[in-house]
Amino acid sequence: MPNESGEAWQEYCNSLLSVRHGEAYQRVPDTVRGDWGIEGFTRSGILYQCFAPEEPITAEIRRERIRDKITADMTKLRKNLSNVTVLVTPITMWVLLTPRVDDKSLLTHGAAKAMEINADLLPGVDPSFCVRLHTAEDFPAERMTLGQQMSLDLAVQNADAYAIAGFRPSPPLSLQNLETKLGRVASDHRELQRARDEYVGLYLDAQSLEVQLHDRYPALYQEWRTARAQVSRMLTISRLGLTSQRGSVESILNRLNSAAAESIPHLEMVYIDILANGAIAEWLLECPLDLQPSGASQP
Repeated sequence: MPNESGEAWQEYCNSLLSVRHGEAYQRVPDTVRGDWGIEGFTRSGILYQCFAPEEPITAEIRRERIRDKITADMTKLRKNLSNVTVLVTPITMWVLLTPRVDDKSLLTHGAAKAMEINADLLPGVDPSFCVRLHTAEDFPAERMTLGQQMSLDLAVQNADAYAIAGFRPSPPLSLQNLETKLGRVASDHRELQRARDEYVGLYLDAQSLEVQLHDRYPALYQEWRTARAQVSRMLTISRLGLTSQRGSVESILNRLNSAAAESIPHLEMVYIDILANGAIAEWLLECPLDLQPSGASQP
């Protein structure tokens, strides 16, 4: 599976901001002398920073990492204020773009950090300076535009029998997980092996497609992974017994198809099916999804 790196999220955010602000947005290179606590800025004095905590993590760990990022970058901004104000002044707002904000306390933390900066009356900082947290959901029009601008160059690469037979997953994926789950619904060993190979093939096909998305269209890749994570999160909550909603594999597949279609506009149906079925296969190899014999309740 492609690594959902900070670089992919950073590239995605810059694409969104370029669509929203056009020539008024300026990226700040971070390859020399750091990034000064900002990814880019606008002529109106808005500073942007991007941050994607490495997943999978709990909501609590995500909150802590985003909180620490805000704290660290406010310190970094203070330290580099003379450099930043040469580029733009007055500074009116600092915005952190992150894939998900689960905890309202992060908004409080950002507001507290802004108050500290305002209290010091720093030169080049507007007295109404504030800190905001945004996700991709705050950019609906920009996301639509990005999808419409891209003519996708993708290719279906079906895994052959040799790739399927030689598949050796790394944790948390496990062939034993898959075989145990399939064993609950397969009528005999032959059917189990056939189903096992089919799901491994689905997983490998989807991984090939995700690699292409990651390398050629990081913005759309991030859209898909974010949408997919929402479905996975619902499965985890259901498995822990925190909700009464328990869907069949078919209903989950429908959710994934919808997630792929919505996150990557104009994606051909063949690719939607590959991504959705690949996610099902991955979750069977992992742990969020299980299979039950006909008539049993679905976790």
